Amino acid sequence: MAPNESVPKTEPDSNKVNAISPKWVSEEYFESICSESIKNFSKINKITSEPGSSVGENYASIILRILIECELNDGSTQDFSLMVKASHPKDTQAGQMIGEMQIFDKETEIYNNIIPAFEKLYVEKGKTVEFGPKSYTFSKDPGVETVVLEDLRPKKFKNVNRLEGLDMDHIKSVLKMLAQFHAASAVYYETFGPFNEMFKKGIIDPEKKEITEAMYNLSIPPYKEAVEELIVDGKYYSSKMFTDIKVMMETDFKLFTKIDHDEFNVLNHGDCWANNIMFKHDEKDELEKTLLIDFQMCKWGTPAQDLYYFLFTSAKLDLKLSYFDYFIKYYHEELVSNLKLLDYKKTIPTLTDIHILLFKHQNWATFAITGVMPVVLLDPSENATMDNFLNDSEAGNDFRKKLYTSSRYIKAMNDLLPWLDNRGALIY
Repeated sequence: MAPNESVPKTEPDSNKVNAISPKWVSEEYFESICSESIKNFSKINKITSEPGSSVGENYASIILRILIECELNDGSTQDFSLMVKASHPKDTQAGQMIGEMQIFDKETEIYNNIIPAFEKLYVEKGKTVEFGPKSYTFSKDPGVETVVLEDLRPKKFKNVNRLEGLDMDHIKSVLKMLAQFHAASAVYYETFGPFNEMFKKGIIDPEKKEITEAMYNLSIPPYKEAVEELIVDGKYYSSKMFTDIKVMMETDFKLFTKIDHDEFNVLNHGDCWANNIMFKHDEKDELEKTLLIDFQMCKWGTPAQDLYYFLFTSAKLDLKLSYFDYFIKYYHEELVSNLKLLDYKKTIPTLTDIHILLFKHQNWATFAITGVMPVVLLDPSENATMDNFLNDSEAGNDFRKKLYTSSRYIKAMNDLLPWLDNRGALIY
């Protein structure tokens, strides 16, 4: 369903729904949520919608902010807002690819069942931990996949500028939350058994080889050219990073599907970067609270996935390498503290164990800097869409070229590639 699809067939009451709303933005759709959330709720007077994120800030779904004017029993009104994530149209490449990834099934399971279960584990130990916004249950129209969430903006939550990266305090707050989430997932797994099978898969799926190969054939050539022309010693790094495309695909298939059950594993957030983290600051602009959003890519496996993904995509460039070992130590301390609090029965990993996992699963670092960081560091652009990334068109080619040649990305790669090469992380 396109975000600007008009309300169809019969003329809508202009006081109820604005003309730019998708057809499922209706009084009936949100009435039960308002009744549940608003004290003395009587009826909905007006619903409007607006884009929930700027161009280039979200790829996997369509984000809408729904603004609702509620009338109360005494005749007064109260404003209420929600965030709605909707699937891309099914007739687009983005819609087809993302639909096959079960991201809405994953996120619904996370918000409705897994997060409440994780938070309950902490409550039972006398500690309150909140992982993300409140979610709502509702009737789903056929063919439209949606997730309806609390709007965190009225509570003064916001993102940090992804182009600048996170500072020390914000990095530590996210690592602390990841440690709490990971610890709860490990205890949940040992207590209640494995998570749903869909959490064993990531976005690179060996059952979808044709889609993956087409995507790699479009993206690797301009990427290789950018590295060789713009990176210091670029041809040397290119020879390690860009081997045969089929070999690269098989390596990434293993990365996203192979799980070593003898290792310490967790439920990874899977898409932990700046835009998927909300921060609340006090009146002195000091960090007060951190929440995670967008649980569409959650995956069971090594915590190296979340650690590399988050630190390499979202920490300030001058911090992510110089403080890397410190950040891992901090995460480990928080992980141990929470595993002990939740009475984890198996052997708790040592700091050395975590570092071994990071060395063993270094392809997550390569994936973070090649598959995610170019998007994170790209200036806002009208061409920054999932369809353009997947399409062999003029707009798509222009978008991919901008991804791999932005000054921020080239600067970051000139620091990261030597560091990763010295750790043996670049060889496919």
